[in-house]
Amino acid sequence: MSQLLRALAAERLRSRRTVIARLGLAGLVICTLQGAGWWLVSVRDATGWDQLLAWQVIYVTALAAPLVALVAALAVRRDRAARFGATSWRPVQRPTLRLARALWIAGQLLVFNLAITLPVLVIGSVAGLGAPPVDRILWLVMISWSGALPVLGLALLAAERIGLFGTLGLAVVWQIAGTVLSESGAWFAQPWTWAVRAALPVLGIHANGVAAQSGDLVLGLASWPPALLAAIAGIALIAAAAFAPEPRGRIRPGAATRPGVTPPELAPSELAGAAGSVRRGHPAPVAAAWVSLRRTALVWALVPAGAGLVAVYLLWQDAGVRGAFGLLVVPVAAATASWLVVAGQADALRVVLTRCSATAWCGAIAVLLVLCWLPLVAAAGVLSARPGVALAGLVVGIAGLFANLWLGTRFGPGVAIGISVVGVVFGLLFGGSTLAEGWAWLLGPAAWAYSGATPERLAVVVPVALAAAAAGFWLWARAVRTAAAS
Repeated sequence: MSQLLRALAAERLRSRRTVIARLGLAGLVICTLQGAGWWLVSVRDATGWDQLLAWQVIYVTALAAPLVALVAALAVRRDRAARFGATSWRPVQRPTLRLARALWIAGQLLVFNLAITLPVLVIGSVAGLGAPPVDRILWLVMISWSGALPVLGLALLAAERIGLFGTLGLAVVWQIAGTVLSESGAWFAQPWTWAVRAALPVLGIHANGVAAQSGDLVLGLASWPPALLAAIAGIALIAAAAFAPEPRGRIRPGAATRPGVTPPELAPSELAGAAGSVRRGHPAPVAAAWVSLRRTALVWALVPAGAGLVAVYLLWQDAGVRGAFGLLVVPVAAATASWLVVAGQADALRVVLTRCSATAWCGAIAVLLVLCWLPLVAAAGVLSARPGVALAGLVVGIAGLFANLWLGTRFGPGVAIGISVVGVVFGLLFGGSTLAEGWAWLLGPAAWAYSGATPERLAVVVPVALAAAAAGFWLWARAVRTAAAS
């Protein structure tokens, strides 16, 4: 027990200034956005605690699993890069370190669920809704937290084997399946449904976000059985993640530094030819940027994206293309491209900027990314039969790309991915629903390629997006210069 307590203390130090340490702040931000949505959009028609609590559906049915998986995968990535902060060389077992990591993240997730739920009491009280349902809100906190534990354990297991993006994709599938199937009769055999099903009767909503009416079966569901099952499964998966064997192919601590072993990069045969003269040519940022980008999955991702748009057109015609392109392809493509660029070039920035300026390097990457983006935009414009979709997708996609590049370079992939996930969800809410018929479409900029593609709204979207793109590019260039210097 004393060893576990010391490992927890070490985990607390390792988590300082990371995404895990900022989970409480992230919860407050998401709760504020949900409360603002209720206050600005629904307060004229829905003025009770039931309607205010119903806005928690955004987190329960769309954000919960991806955010939990993101936090877990980033913790695994951090420990892999830092080798558990040198604790691997201490007389402590690896399962103890893993268990301490899982327990610390679970504690921070409890803080996150408190932060995303309890401020509802303040928002409702300020709005004058009357006596707050404190017991109902506290029960929602415990349900949300227990529902996060299975995702945490599964993500810790998966992140060491399939990496950050594979784990995040698995969590997205888990969330979608859990939401769609949460009201099915076979929920007890589907662990992905337990978190959502437990929350539905507390929030008084259906899985699709529609408020339940008096007499609906969802209001009579018992929330404690799926919550209890989720807690038990979470404990089992966390234990499995702690005691699972090391993945094959991993380099164990000290393997490359044993006495008598010369690392390949320091071998004398390799160093012998390094003393000669170095030939320097003229800087070619665009050519160098192309070499760096073609080694990623960026270019190859364009083919399935284009094929997906064609498939959507064959199934749902031009209206389906407008929705798929504006609500999903534009924000997801901008975020994914930026993550690939930041991850692929982070280690080379110091050397690259000895040959050209940060502005020139970022400009070269931007030119290539825009050239890659143009064919997909043109295809969307043709298939949707609306040139405004292509124009909005072009400017919104570029603005989102530069914003994600800046976030990923300046604050790391965790912040960039988290903000992108929240942005996509709120874009779907404000830009892909009936709320987009009024002024509320402005609150979902990630969906402007869909909600702002009309001639009247393009007059707002184009200049705002171009200004945001210019600001994002400037901030990104500065972040690249800072990252290379540090």
